[in-house]
Amino acid sequence: MIHRLGGGNPLYTLEIIRAPAVADRLSRPAGAFAPPEGLLRLVGRRLAGLGPECGDLLGLAAALGAEIDVPLLTRINGAGTERLLGEAIRAGVLAEDPWAPARLRFTHELVREARYAALSRAERVAAHGRIADALAGAGARPDETAGAGVRLDETAQAGARPDEVARHRVRAVVDDRSRAAARAACVAAARAADRRLDHGAAVTWYGHALDGLPGDHELLLGRAVSAYRNGQLTIAVSDCTALLDQAEASRDPGLAASAALVVRGFGGPLAPALLRLCERALAIVGRADAQLLAQYAYLLVETGEVDRAEATSREAMVLAERCGDPDALAAAVHARHEVLDPVAATEEVLELATRSIELAAAGSRSDAELWGRLWRLDALLLVGDLPGFDAELTRLAALTDRLGWPVARWH
Repeated sequence: MIHRLGGGNPLYTLEIIRAPAVADRLSRPAGAFAPPEGLLRLVGRRLAGLGPECGDLLGLAAALGAEIDVPLLTRINGAGTERLLGEAIRAGVLAEDPWAPARLRFTHELVREARYAALSRAERVAAHGRIADALAGAGARPDETAGAGVRLDETAQAGARPDEVARHRVRAVVDDRSRAAARAACVAAARAADRRLDHGAAVTWYGHALDGLPGDHELLLGRAVSAYRNGQLTIAVSDCTALLDQAEASRDPGLAASAALVVRGFGGPLAPALLRLCERALAIVGRADAQLLAQYAYLLVETGEVDRAEATSREAMVLAERCGDPDALAAAVHARHEVLDPVAATEEVLELATRSIELAAAGSRSDAELWGRLWRLDALLLVGDLPGFDAELTRLAALTDRLGWPVARWH
């Protein structure tokens, strides 16, 4: 970070290292920090000779980021942009690359930092709002007909990167209207991150949305699911606990069941907390939800109550078979597997594993295939089928690439 901000200038680098705010932190991992104000004032003198119009344009460019998309900046600023950019290039504030004429950059990162720091709060908010509107499409605004809602597909229509739109929307929040726009942009960015298997980024974007709307149950559920997929189980359990609090207050069975079913296939130190979530959900939903009962049976095994788990798993299987839902059946199969002795019931384990894999293809629970393949690996090793084991391991590797979950890579 010091290298990036210093940009090869010995004076800048030395001053950044000397800054107390940085020196106190050199023993810890790098994080965002503001360069010394004195250094920013020194660097900012490069801008002193520019006209007010050029200064305004550079404020907008500084809000864009390290690289300046010239067509986008022109779309935002309008006529005269090229002339003002030429003035900044001649003054040595901006640099161009002949091989990429549509891109410019500040000659030094500290120059950009200095110009951005000089913006007033109102100027910063306005700049980020204009950039977000331009990225999301000409005049893209919260949909008036949807109250506080926003068109969640606005970034897709314009081909903009959802995370870029979200970054600027978040920095432009000042009222309910802009908060709704930021929420929609963050959700779009989170969903795009999940699609590319970057579940950690999805957690971050849901978090940005929750900063403006703490307690929003859709955002909490979205972050919990992404955190579960990314192995951030503490976050997932915390969000699910908050959701159960809301479900108890509203007596909402759907929300209660959803919150209790996010973190699946994990026990160990988490088992008591997850069991409590299940019990709270069952108090609202009752014993008519096969998936919830199956989750409860699984967690009873994890906490040592095998006899209760065995009876509960049978109850869950009867409910699941009756409704015929693949996801409910996959959950019930998982619960049945947990109550079995894998050594004494190897053939049954293999049957359950095959069924779990088939149910994953028929339903929406991709984790059912993960657990099914893991059960097959254990069983094949127990019966000494090493060629079958190797073939199954290859299938697990392909599934791991497809899911992108840390727990799958771990296995």
